[in-house]
This record gives sequence, structure tokens and C-alpha cells, in this order.
Amino acid sequence: MRPMTIEKVLAVYKTSPMVLVVESSEGTVLDLSLTDLHGAGHRLSDDACTSLIEDYQIFTCQPVAG
Repeated sequence: MRPMTIEKVLAVYKTSPMVLVVESSEGTVLDLSLTDLHGAGHRLSDDACTSLIEDYQIFTCQPVAG
């Protein structure tokens, strides 16, 4: 599979491993784990990245216990 740009995140399954259902800039719909996404060299568009953070809250900040 050649590297592509992910335009939209359609769904997130918080399984182990986590699976994203995404749409590429070409309109292809795929289900990928984060490892697959990174390993194949795919990139997230700014909108897709924002969606993971804001809509799906995949990446959150938590205070470090001191």
C-alpha cells in the first residue's frame, strides 16, 4: 500500500490495538491501527488530526504526579 493522506476520521474503535476507520484524499475508506497508519507512512491532514484530538479525544494531557 502506498503512503496516502488521511482526510477524515470516520470512527475510532478503542480496542487493542486501537483501530481507526478513515477516508483518504482519494476517497478510499480503510480501517487501520495506529501502527499500520505509521508503518505505511500515511499522514493525517490537519483536519483529521484535529478530529482525533477534539472529537475522539485520543490524545489527552494529564498532569504528572510529582
